[in-house]
Amino acid sequence: MQKGRNTKRKETEVKGGNKKMNDKNIRKQQEEKIKRTLGIEGKETKRTGTELVHLRKIDKEMQRNFMKGSKQKLEFKTRTKESTLKIKILAKEVEKVELIEKTVYKDLEYCRKLNETYREQILKIFPNFKKNNNTGNLIIKRTSG
Repeated sequence: MQKGRNTKRKETEVKGGNKKMNDKNIRKQQEEKIKRTLGIEGKETKRTGTELVHLRKIDKEMQRNFMKGSKQKLEFKTRTKESTLKIKILAKEVEKVELIEKTVYKDLEYCRKLNETYREQILKIFPNFKKNNNTGNLIIKRTSG
């Protein structure tokens, strides 16, 4: 006796005596068992032309529905992939803008401080300049001369 899948089949051949259990016999026995359980044992199981046409229509409709479903699944996957890519791109752009905003804010603060120091230095160097309180601009104080 061999090991593996074929051992059961050979055991049935030995137990059954002269009857050999090949695939065709097994299929026939299974079909007969199904017919007995369904109660159509002695009845003719051939289909009429209209039944075949009806079955073909049902089969085609099932195939169409399957194709529609697979198309919808594919479209959904592509939409989700595209949307996730767009979201990632937008997130990167937001990070870039935030970084630019921080650098611009720092640059603006630097320029303001520099402007204030220049004003202070100008007032120290040129006492004729006077600061206007309303606008914050420097005005030259004219001296007669």
